[in-house]
Amino acid sequence: MRGVMLAALALAGCDSVKILSDDSGGVFGDDTGRRTGGSGVTDCDGAYDNSPPDGPDCVTASIACGETVTGTTEGGGSQFTLDLYQSAYCFVPFENYDGPERVYALDLPADTLAEIDVDTSCEDMGFAALKWDPSTCPPNEGHNITICEGLQYGTGGSVDITPFDTETRHLLVVDAPSGTEAAFTIEVTCQSR
Repeated sequence: MRGVMLAALALAGCDSVKILSDDSGGVFGDDTGRRTGGSGVTDCDGAYDNSPPDGPDCVTASIACGETVTGTTEGGGSQFTLDLYQSAYCFVPFENYDGPERVYALDLPADTLAEIDVDTSCEDMGFAALKWDPSTCPPNEGHNITICEGLQYGTGGSVDITPFDTETRHLLVVDAPSGTEAAFTIEVTCQSR
């Protein structure tokens, strides 16, 4: 019994212990649901750039390890839909996701673990992180997304992208169901493995 107690105490202090969330639990990593609940720094009444995506295609901008972006879905594209999220097994969508989304491209070096913290506390929104190497955004029909993990309709949480042997590109999507336009924050923290 004493050994079990010591092991439990040792694990309690270990940063690598993950608790799986109750969503899709896909192969994209240890989806940890509300491990941190997002950064909690989003100013819901702030003035954010609502320009259309800069590209290529649907991408609003690039984001890198160690960066935080705060923005709004207002003015975003609307390429990603319920059909895409369902067929890619990102999460089980309970809304239509016809509202605007913002897409950020994340290029990860080989052997890098990325923790993506998302705060969508201003409005309930969804988040998806999908592995996608082409420079264009995936079409809603006929796409071949093999790895996706997300957080369905809610106020944020965390998703981990597990390390790959080679450099990979990921699209981070904050999507608003039913025409919702609101502010959000995405924070990317990385560790080399």
